[in-house]
Amino acid sequence: MTQAICLQCGTQTVGAFIPCKECHFEPASEEARAKSILLSDHFIRGEGLKETARVIQSGGAVQFPEAALASVVEKLSRKRVSSPSGQRSRPRVAAGLACTALCFFLALIFFT
Repeated sequence: MTQAICLQCGTQTVGAFIPCKECHFEPASEEARAKSILLSDHFIRGEGLKETARVIQSGGAVQFPEAALASVVEKLSRKRVSSPSGQRSRPRVAAGLACTALCFFLALIFFT
């Protein structure tokens, strides 16, 4: 399981994109999602994750390396465009449902 830190309040979360159980923050923009990934145990280990949480909880600002942030934003953008899930799959779901309905009605016509 991915351990992450809420970008807004510093609470530990399970998963970088999971809404925070304390402040209900959910990273929506690609930049916020990228920052949330950078605030996870994929990039920060052990005590570093706890220290980062303390910084956010005390009102401090976390400095994100520009190159790392840009790289993660780019990867998220590419994944969103090429991913078979999400909004881009909705037309396929609709087409699949239409085909299923058509097959059902043809079966009713031919077998009754």
